[in-house]
Amino acid sequence: MNRHQKEAVNVQSPNNKKREQRRTGKKRKERKPLQNIVSVRVSDQERKALEKVAASTSKSVSDIMREAIDLWKLQRRRVCLDG
Repeated sequence: MNRHQKEAVNVQSPNNKKREQRRTGKKRKERKPLQNIVSVRVSDQERKALEKVAASTSKSVSDIMREAIDLWKLQRRRVCLDG
């Protein structure tokens, strides 16, 4: 059984002596693997900053860049709506 599968545990109920099956573990949200790759050239200073943020937030550089894109889109949308 791999770490993504839930382990089934048999538990005997004290009231009716029936066996019930209970699932343990946390259900993991499944998402499709991302297929597209975008290469970005950054300076040494920008790369170090990205790695520092990644280490301090326990996120990948890719996740940080996705969040940055989402923030940029939100700010851009506000600018376009205000103008």
